[in-house]
Amino acid sequence: MDGIGRKIVPISYLLGTFQQLDPIKLEVPFRRFAKTKTGFVGLTGGGQDNTLAFVDERGKLISSHFPNSIEFLMSPPKPFHKLVDGNEVRVLFNSSFNPEIIRVDNGVVEPFSGMEYEGELVKKPTNTNFVQDQSGFNQYRETLRN
Repeated sequence: MDGIGRKIVPISYLLGTFQQLDPIKLEVPFRRFAKTKTGFVGLTGGGQDNTLAFVDERGKLISSHFPNSIEFLMSPPKPFHKLVDGNEVRVLFNSSFNPEIIRVDNGVVEPFSGMEYEGELVKKPTNTNFVQDQSGFNQYRETLRN
C-alpha cells in the first residue's frame, strides 16, 4: 500500500525477481487491508461511519455496511503487559494472545479456524506468560515446538 492508503501496489515474484505492477487506485482510503477472492477488504479510518469496506480487484467500492465494532476484531489488544512490583518492572509476553482471524470472501464474515502446517492444525501455546528476555523467548519457542 502507498503511504496514504489510496493505492495498493501489487508486486509480482517470478523467477527469483520482484516486479512492481500497476497500482490499484482505491475509492476509499485504507489503513490496513487483506486480499479476498473477489478483491480486497480494508479498514478505513478517520472516524468514518463504516470502518470495514470491500472493494473489487480494480479498487471500486462494493460495500461498507459493517459497524465500527468490527474494528476491534481486526485490531486485537497488544500481547505485551508491564508488571510493576515495587521498584522492579517486568514486561511479560502473553502467549495466549490470539487475534481473531476473519475470512471475508464474497462479503461474508466467517471466523477462521486456525493455521495449518502440513495438513495439521497448529496448537496454541498453553502457557500464558513469559518474561520478555532471552530465557522467556526460549521457553516460548519450546512451547511452540511442542
